[in-house]
Amino acid sequence: LFGPRVYDYCLFIFTHGSSLPPADLTYTEHRSRCVQASLEVANKFAAGAGGQLFPSAVIENSKSCPVDSSTGSPILPDGSDFLPRLHRAMETVLLSQHGLPSLVPKRKRPWWESWVLGGVALWIVTFGL
Repeated sequence: LFGPRVYDYCLFIFTHGSSLPPADLTYTEHRSRCVQASLEVANKFAAGAGGQLFPSAVIENSKSCPVDSSTGSPILPDGSDFLPRLHRAMETVLLSQHGLPSLVPKRKRPWWESWVLGGVALWIVTFGL
C-alpha cells in the first residue's frame, strides 16, 4: 500500500516506560526484554525490507512521571531522561536519510527563552521592526 520505503519511516515508541517490572526482573532487564521481543517480531515482519533494524524509544506519558529537579525533564525509573533518546530516534527516522540539519539542540535553553523568542517574532510579524 505505501511502497517498499515505508519501513524507512518506522519508529517504535514504547509508552508506559515507568511500569513496574515483574518481581524477578530489574527495571532495565524488563524494559530490554520487552523492547527486544517487539523489535524481533517487527524485523521478521519487515524481512522484505532487508531485515533492517528499527529505531525505538521508551517514554512515559503519565502525569505521575517523576521529574528531575535540576533539569525539569521527566525521567524513567532507572533515572534516565527519555526525551533526548526520543529526539535521537526521531532524528534517525526523519532527518538522517535526507541530510538535513540536526533537531537535537546543542545546548539546554532556559524554559523562558523560547517564549521570549516567540514573542519577539510575533511582535515583528504583527507590528514590523
